[in-house]
Amino acid sequence: MRIYFLLFRFGALSLLTAVLDNLVFVVAFRFSGSIAQSQIAARLCAMAFNYLGARRVVFHSQQRHAVVLPKYVLLVMVNGLLSYALIRWLHDGLGWQVIPAKLVAEGLLFAANFVMQRDFVFTRKRTTGKATDWNAYYAHVAPTAKLTRRYTTSMLLEAIRTHASAAKGDGRLAIVEIGGANSCFLDPILAGIGCRSYDVVDTNEYGLSLLAGKLEGSKVLRLHRQSVLELQMQAQADLVFSVGLIEHFDPEETRKAVQAHFDVLRPGGIAIISFPTPTLLYRITRRLIEWVGMWKFHDERPLTLHEVTASVEECGDVLTTKTLWPLLLTQELIVARKHAIPQSKQATV
Repeated sequence: MRIYFLLFRFGALSLLTAVLDNLVFVVAFRFSGSIAQSQIAARLCAMAFNYLGARRVVFHSQQRHAVVLPKYVLLVMVNGLLSYALIRWLHDGLGWQVIPAKLVAEGLLFAANFVMQRDFVFTRKRTTGKATDWNAYYAHVAPTAKLTRRYTTSMLLEAIRTHASAAKGDGRLAIVEIGGANSCFLDPILAGIGCRSYDVVDTNEYGLSLLAGKLEGSKVLRLHRQSVLELQMQAQADLVFSVGLIEHFDPEETRKAVQAHFDVLRPGGIAIISFPTPTLLYRITRRLIEWVGMWKFHDERPLTLHEVTASVEECGDVLTTKTLWPLLLTQELIVARKHAIPQSKQATV
């Protein structure tokens, strides 16, 4: 029901805004005879009225003006250009009168404006404390995951082949996968990459049990029920990677989780970290999935590239980054090399 009340308030405000906008437009057009000048004058007056009403009355936003106003102004500018283009097309191309053309153009943009203001301007922070149910996730993997995993696996294998190398002369890698319960990457990596050891670390007992059957007869696979925040491994791996892990923590824990990758790496070893990033495509896709009630990762916090690289650079050098756009829930992939000498020692050299 909340969406209907929200839409009603938005509609009422939009109606009042439209009345003000069109009154100013009519007056300005009679004096100037210019569609562009009249559109600018009307939009400036309507913008101030609509911004205050939308922020306080419709969306009850508590965000600072410095955060919200630039996004709102950008939306108004884009909306104004689209409205102007529609008016010109209806007036010049179809021969409509200017005022009816404006009313139709604004009406067509109504729904788009509501969605953009709700989802991208006057946004609210989600306060839900609900955690992801990993048992349910591992038991019922979404059919679309087969496609996204195939693409992610190909990007991961490409990064490993390009950047990772073994410390020993036989060319086989010591690999640690963090957050790898029920790993979909294990088999492709074992088949395509030479491994002398493959350690899977996770806290989820059920997910690890799904891999337990592969232990029999394997000389390289080892399972560890540990948290990335409290790793107790002595391994000095050539490669440590995680996919879809570090976004499930608060900022300080995310920093700790990122740096834990380097704790089990040998100097010069490679860390590969993939995580969701809040592109427009990600936000639209996630909104749609949440709207149909199929979103499972309730504690997922999409991360900016800057936040993660700031943590990575405390321990290693970023070699490359790649945005995985085909996933729709856009992921960022970072490849980094651990410092050969700890930074604390570098400072004293």
